[in-house]
Amino acid sequence: MGNRKTHVERTGSEQDRVERFDVARLLELVDGYSIKAKEADEFTMTWLAKQKGWTKDRAQKALEQMAADGLVTSRKYFSRTLWRMVQR
Repeated sequence: MGNRKTHVERTGSEQDRVERFDVARLLELVDGYSIKAKEADEFTMTWLAKQKGWTKDRAQKALEQMAADGLVTSRKYFSRTLWRMVQR
């Protein structure tokens, strides 16, 4: 037999109240999980810095300038920024 004390629902508990459930936060989290992962033609700033032998700051400045010139585009993937060359 199972321990029935652990299966008792607590109706008066503050944690179990519906009002405390943050629906907006749940929807925000779901949006993050629906983003596609890194694709084959995308790269990170760190990868570019390693390839060129640059610091991360120099790579970031170069990517920002390239984005301003319309050569690359970026998108957020959770806390990372993924970059992609613009097809011309």
